[in-house]
Amino acid sequence: MEPSNYLRNGMTLRKQQLEQNFQAFSRRADEEIRPILNICFGLAGEVIDSLQTARTCLTAFSWEVDLIRIPFLSWDNQLREFLSQTKQILSRSVDTVENFSETLNHVQRHFSDLMLAFKPYIETALFNGTQYQAVIAYHHATLGILQDIRLQFRDIIYQLSENESAAILQLENHSKAIRNNLSILIEQDKRGTVV
Repeated sequence: MEPSNYLRNGMTLRKQQLEQNFQAFSRRADEEIRPILNICFGLAGEVIDSLQTARTCLTAFSWEVDLIRIPFLSWDNQLREFLSQTKQILSRSVDTVENFSETLNHVQRHFSDLMLAFKPYIETALFNGTQYQAVIAYHHATLGILQDIRLQFRDIIYQLSENESAAILQLENHSKAIRNNLSILIEQDKRGTVV
């Protein structure tokens, strides 16, 4: 029985194919998504500036409204309440857009890590139908069975070596050949289980 590198070569090709496709995906995503992130980051900065300007104007207007006192009417109080609520809404909006801007900045800084997180999904997309994981699981199961068979053949060889007849010597030689072939098969199976 000759050793075979078929499974090892197949797994090597699989890893190379995954790496090539992952690099192509990462490069393409970087080319397409980074400009969008940059534009969104710039727009978020402009929105923050606009909201802060609106909040500043509203604060100045609130000071002016605080000076107004209209007796017997609640219109001035309603206006102050409206301005106060609007300033709170603007403050929450500024906080939200600042958080969004920080998130965009974080995504830009860690874009390569984000792409690495997609690698298992790319692997699944490429090799989902190939059943490589099933092959590896079968190899694990086969390895235990083959090691048990080899142990039994060692026992048979030991028992046959006690007899001297020609037929028994022939059986002993065949058992040794089978044991050697089992050792080669076990080694091949181990290569398939360690990926």
